[in-house]
Amino acid sequence: MAGSGADYGLADTGTLLLRTSPTQDRVTSLLPPVHVAIMESKDILSSSEDLIARLMLDLEERGEMDSCLTLITGPSLTADIELNLVLGIHGPRELHVIILESD
Repeated sequence: MAGSGADYGLADTGTLLLRTSPTQDRVTSLLPPVHVAIMESKDILSSSEDLIARLMLDLEERGEMDSCLTLITGPSLTADIELNLVLGIHGPRELHVIILESD
């Protein structure tokens, strides 16, 4: 099991966005079978369109683009050349989100 913060969440899909930083790397979101994320309610956005708009505002404020953004919606699905479906090659099989009420 691993835990992290989440920079943004999407209400319409349940997707979490995690920025890569010195204190939060991609391995946290890709390898553990169970991921627990903690975030504030103010960081939950309605849709991917709202997320793009927020990221553009963040870019304007910070003056630089993040080197990596990880979107977590659930376990990955992949199929090999024989079309054998495999669940969860990348990303957690379980995702739990703790939402803290924003002031």
